[in-house]
Amino acid sequence: MVIEETATLYREMLSVKGWEQKYGEEFIVDHLNRIPQKSAFLVIARCGFDARIPWVGDTTETNNSNVSFGEALKGVLESIIPRLLLPA
Repeated sequence: MVIEETATLYREMLSVKGWEQKYGEEFIVDHLNRIPQKSAFLVIARCGFDARIPWVGDTTETNNSNVSFGEALKGVLESIIPRLLLPA
């Protein structure tokens, strides 16, 4: 399952970034570390939690605002430590 999802994500990434058309050409990749981090997160989400999150952030309506799953998770992760350490 992990191998299948990794291959699926790889094909999604190539098509979204437009790298399929640049085969054989040289191009610069900004923030190279973000690609494996995002890939690992999406593979874990898809295989472990059956969350069908696309490579491109989808926006879902939550409380009358458009927030992607990644943005929501980032907000939780940035605020969880202070919430656990500081008194209510």
